[in-house]
Amino acid sequence: MQKEERANGGLNSKGSKPKTFINAGAINNAFDVCNITEKREELQANLLAVMKPTHKVIRLYRCFGCDKNFALRRMSSCLILCRGCHTSAQDKGKTAQRNFTAKTLNAIHGFLRRTLQNA
Repeated sequence: MQKEERANGGLNSKGSKPKTFINAGAINNAFDVCNITEKREELQANLLAVMKPTHKVIRLYRCFGCDKNFALRRMSSCLILCRGCHTSAQDKGKTAQRNFTAKTLNAIHGFLRRTLQNA
């Protein structure tokens, strides 16, 4: 009995406990399949914890016409107005276009003033 307890209590060179089987009075050490699968699952869990997907960062641009933030593909070529504001400004009459342009320029000037004061 004491020989079996010592054999079960020890660790082999790879750090796992060997299984002890008694065949015809001789003690044979053998690996169990459960040990390999447990180590494999543990390694996979560690890898998944390390390889978490990174968060994607999307830069937003401010539309000075409607004061909302949009991604690059929703902005017009000048990056001051969104495509919606740009097309709606083109569909307006001359007076409405002037008013919209003046409102947009005031918003840009205010933004620049605030930015320079904070810097």
